[in-house]
Amino acid sequence: YFLRKLTEAMGGSWIEEKFEEYKIQLSSKHQCLNVWELIELVGMGHFSKGMDRQTLSMGINEVFQELILDVLKQ
Repeated sequence: YFLRKLTEAMGGSWIEEKFEEYKIQLSSKHQCLNVWELIELVGMGHFSKGMDRQTLSMGINEVFQELILDVLKQ
């Protein structure tokens, strides 16, 4: 959910198949992916169509603000 929201906020599209393949590779190696590694991979365009770091940063900020507003409403 978060990753789709993030790529939508950046004006891009999420490539679910690539991400699923990557998760399977990690699982087979008994490794985990932390949030900073994920942000780096998204920023490099591994799971989304070419987005620069500034666009990624703005997308993260937009999704963060949306989540904060949702929490405040509750």
